[in-house]
Amino acid sequence: MALLTPNLAKEKQKATEVLAIAPTEIVASDALHAPRTAFATLEEYASQAAVETGIDPVQFRLLIACESQWKEDAAGDQGTSLGLLQFKKPTFAHFIKKYPIAEANMHDSRHQIDLAATMIADGYLHHWKNCSRKIGWSSGI
Repeated sequence: MALLTPNLAKEKQKATEVLAIAPTEIVASDALHAPRTAFATLEEYASQAAVETGIDPVQFRLLIACESQWKEDAAGDQGTSLGLLQFKKPTFAHFIKKYPIAEANMHDSRHQIDLAATMIADGYLHHWKNCSRKIGWSSGI
């Protein structure tokens, strides 16, 4: 927790900047199907996915930082949890059926971001219970 605290102000500032940059580009729509403009970073992509699904973009970015340190090739739980959001193959497969993404690929960071943001907005934050607790994100979003 102490490692995340110094960056919290920076993360909140980034979220404010993202929301202030182009509010007309942020449209509340189905995040899994809405085309997005080009993004320079995965952080920007994650912020927009969070905004589109109605979840806190700062908390979402902190969650990703906790889960994988933004390393797309991160592998945890003895290699069974993969990618930015540390999805396990069965979990990804199950939820991709519930929230279809065209040509979903567990190894595509943007697909992981889209699916996780949608899952969290729909009440499935508990799939990231350890990191959500570490960053102080309760399930009552």
